[in-house]
Amino acid sequence: MLAEAEDDWLYDSGFDMSYAWKFFHKTVDIAAGRRPALSLDSVLHEQDSVFTPSALFLYFTSNHDENSWNKADYGTMPGASHAPFAVLSQTMKQSVPLIYSGQEEPVLDSISFFYKDTIDFKTLKRANFYKTLLNLRTNNPALAANASFKKLATTGDTALYAFEREKNGNKVLVILNLSKKAQQLSWKNQPSEKEWNNVFAGNKEPVDKGFGIEPWGYAVYELRK
Repeated sequence: MLAEAEDDWLYDSGFDMSYAWKFFHKTVDIAAGRRPALSLDSVLHEQDSVFTPSALFLYFTSNHDENSWNKADYGTMPGASHAPFAVLSQTMKQSVPLIYSGQEEPVLDSISFFYKDTIDFKTLKRANFYKTLLNLRTNNPALAANASFKKLATTGDTALYAFEREKNGNKVLVILNLSKKAQQLSWKNQPSEKEWNNVFAGNKEPVDKGFGIEPWGYAVYELRK
């Protein structure tokens, strides 16, 4: 059962999941350049400290309220900036991801809150992007809600956000550039493997030496047993 609020007592009252509102608002600030990427850690620390370990959170880049009133995601995470935050919503720990109506098109307008607003699907520009992420969630146990989460430090954590998920030897590595400037990835804490399968490119790549990553870029890797 899903609660639209985000309070720890909800889980004691029978709810299984709540909206990750604080995390979402932090991502909006990061997309606007008001906060660094590493500010996400404070939200995750609060979740770990306050909420039950079995708590689930609905992660999103847009929903009915935010789209109608605040122009999410086309206004809050416009253009290329949408992609890394969408990856984040699909790969974060204790997560259930939300894809709001029209995001796969994408619909670059608010959908009416109080009357029927028809969505005209034509290009489906984001369809393969979301399909790849959803297939990864379905097929790799490392993205299960109870899979482990390990933040990986880089030399550029004001812009880069990297982490590794793992369950029963299955692994997912996520590297995001949450900034409008190109970044050079260099590790302080290495991932558990040197070579990984690139989920979007479909090939095996070394990651231990780092690499350049474009503005609002993302790289998602996996290993499966």
